[in-house]
Amino acid sequence: MLAKFSTFTEEQKKEIVEICRTLVALSNKARREGILALEESLDDQLTGANKRERLMFALFRLMVDGTDGKNIAEVADNYIDSSASDDFGKFAFTLIKKGVLSIQCGENPRVLQLLCLSCIGFDDEDWFCEQTGFAHWNEYDW
Repeated sequence: MLAKFSTFTEEQKKEIVEICRTLVALSNKARREGILALEESLDDQLTGANKRERLMFALFRLMVDGTDGKNIAEVADNYIDSSASDDFGKFAFTLIKKGVLSIQCGENPRVLQLLCLSCIGFDDEDWFCEQTGFAHWNEYDW
């Protein structure tokens, strides 16, 4: 079970916002141009400045190389177990894992936005949507 988003500091919340924005931006690119087009974006958008970016880069690299989703999930789970030492790290790593697998499956970027929103929860939904520009769950026109 993930920690509640509301328990994180403002700085941590803003980092989650950036993770979600990056995932959705890459999802939109993959949807428009194909997964292989993400390869050029990896170096531009992910600097590897922290553990979360390094995990995202590693999982995207596996995805671009055609690795099966089950194996990507296993690698992510291993990193969660070995490197996410607190609730925030586990939350962020799990969100990254879910986002990468969503993109790998070819899901609509709106589904990924809702996935991010569902991890945030109803209590912080308004703040999160304001920060990310994502629509509220009931505002999607499918």
